[in-house]
Amino acid sequence: MKITRKQNVWAYPLRNFHVETLVVESRFLRGNALKDPYIRTNPILVPRQFASYRKGVPVVLVLSGFTGNGPFAVSPSRGGEENHPQQIDSLVEKKKAPNAIYVFVDAFTKLGGSQFVDSEATGKYESYIVNELVPAIKTYYPSSSSSEYWCLTGASSGGYGSLHLASKFPKLFGYVMALAPDCDFESCYHVDLLAACQFIESASGYKAAVNKILEEKLLANHKSHQIVNGIAMAACYSAESKTKVNFPLDLYTGKWKKKVLKTWKSKDPLVFIPKRRRNVRQLEGIYLGAGRKDEFYLNFGARKLTETLKKLGVSVRYDEFDGGHFDLSRLRPNAYLWLKKKWT
Repeated sequence: MKITRKQNVWAYPLRNFHVETLVVESRFLRGNALKDPYIRTNPILVPRQFASYRKGVPVVLVLSGFTGNGPFAVSPSRGGEENHPQQIDSLVEKKKAPNAIYVFVDAFTKLGGSQFVDSEATGKYESYIVNELVPAIKTYYPSSSSSEYWCLTGASSGGYGSLHLASKFPKLFGYVMALAPDCDFESCYHVDLLAACQFIESASGYKAAVNKILEEKLLANHKSHQIVNGIAMAACYSAESKTKVNFPLDLYTGKWKKKVLKTWKSKDPLVFIPKRRRNVRQLEGIYLGAGRKDEFYLNFGARKLTETLKKLGVSVRYDEFDGGHFDLSRLRPNAYLWLKKKWT
């Protein structure tokens, strides 16, 4: 594994941070099935003034939603709105977010995302994050060695990845902030899977459908996001090998295949969180949030997950706001303030 640390020339000023890029040449992503880059560029916000933390500087790993990515997050926003780093900078200035190291994780794939899991059909993104990126941060930055001062955060797919990684590796991550995480798979994915079903049938098979996506022959389809999401989730959750992916619905009837559904459900937070209860109880705290008008109805899954966590005796806070899935930046200030209070 080769690591390079680069300082960025930034297009807009940040008051409390300078920006670097941690380049990881990943052995886990080398030779991945989609031929995506194995050299990954992870933008990092480094505090200009390190606060005095007894166990080192806290770290927040930011995982992107589907079709998003760490390097995309630091690009200037359209319409003069603050992007994610600018929002963090403003919140730190107001003492409403932790003065921490923020890492925007590069985990994009040609199918739109990795779900931050290891899959033969996409790549070993979990292994890359846990075994390469996290150790590199600890080596190159004055970061805390205690899981108490490491947080995973993200929205949508990023929220899913945060729950998955933290509940699997509680010795690495102490806190989770998941906004509208992918959850309750039978509900949240069903419509997208049906759209993908139609496309796969018309393309004469899953492999042909994937090739059309990779060749960008889907752009004119008004259901393109649904189709790609359904196909990508199959690649993440039910791949048997680099070349064989089990699609979860019958292409003719649209019914769930019982065997594949069982595999998918094992990867649903509503199922794996209770199974990982010992790990989850080791976490310092979990923040969940969603909009009451979420276009993918992920607020219902978030509510169910909150109830599940409370039954397990886990410290969880749940917030809702009057908005949708594409307004989740409005919920970030609540989440970051919650985390700041935990680290103060």
